Amino acid sequence: KDKYGIMLVDEFNPTGDITTYPGRSSVEESYNWVLNEANQALSLLGSYPGVVGSEELTVDVVKAFKARLALYMGKYDEAITLSTSLVDGGKYPLCASQAEMTALWTNDSGQECIMQLFSDNNSTPSTNDPSYLGYNPSNGQYRPDWIPNVWVAKNLYSTSDLRFKTWFKTGLKVTCSLGTASGMTLMDKFPGNTTLATSATAHLNKIKPFRIAEQYLIAAYAFARKGGADAAAQLYLDKLGEKRDPSYHAVTATGDALLEI
Repeated sequence: KDKYGIMLVDEFNPTGDITTYPGRSSVEESYNWVLNEANQALSLLGSYPGVVGSEELTVDVVKAFKARLALYMGKYDEAITLSTSLVDGGKYPLCASQAEMTALWTNDSGQECIMQLFSDNNSTPSTNDPSYLGYNPSNGQYRPDWIPNVWVAKNLYSTSDLRFKTWFKTGLKVTCSLGTASGMTLMDKFPGNTTLATSATAHLNKIKPFRIAEQYLIAAYAFARKGGADAAAQLYLDKLGEKRDPSYHAVTATGDALLEI
């Protein structure tokens, strides 16, 4: 907590005079400053309750942010209180089918989103640098900038998991400096909303800074980290996993093994 944090400025007053710049704060001071700003926002947004897919700041957006911040700060009880208040109410239902996952990640339906930023075809760039896939329609081959490691593409998700089926392309022909390989798997988490660009290969999608799925994971991790609450951590992992994978098996790990999941 005593390591250097950021320079803290309460008023926007740009100047070229570096002698007026504040010194570096500590990490603890940085966190406390951000937390104070969040608390002010929570107070001022009292009349703006959360809605699914909100394009504006709401009370729930600030709660989601504070839950993330509390987890980073090791304030596990606070992280649990905030995250479970968002999860347990059922206001933000998880996607439960391939169609709903596709609608969220391709068409930006807003489901699961505590906040999804506004965008239209007048406010987005012409492309989101699709070269990371490097698709060549003339030969149906890909020349990606990178290929996901096997622990991500094969071991992290089962093939029946909605996340795997939505975020990855499989059975692809990939070319590289060493030659051509078939049956490859590439990540395509942001396939492109065609209402934002004339081509799906532009890979333009609305930014989703806060989703309810993260709050399930925050709750689970905070319960696991505080000690003596493995059953609660397992519960929130199971609630998320059961919606994502029809072949999901309930978590039985405890202690350090639970934290590794």
